[in-house]
Amino acid sequence: MNTVDEATDPIRLVRLRCKHATRLISQSMERPLTRGEKISLGVHLFVCKWCRRYRRQLQLMQEMIQEFASIETTHAGTRMPESARRRIEEAIRGS
Repeated sequence: MNTVDEATDPIRLVRLRCKHATRLISQSMERPLTRGEKISLGVHLFVCKWCRRYRRQLQLMQEMIQEFASIETTHAGTRMPESARRRIEEAIRGS
């Protein structure tokens, strides 16, 4: 009996469900996908606008996190001026 590996079955690759597609999208942010995964995901994304939207949202979040991290690194040693700190404290006490 000849069994086909699910990971390489061409029919299964084309019939990728959204649950598996979103998992692959998330994994693609952390590791390179295999050729089969890329093809399968590409076919799914071609027909599924919801998974395309999910991928765009993850990419946007990743870009925002990277931008925030670079800002934090740039300003890591920067302190708020003492005069500004006093004004904030006075405004809080006055509330």
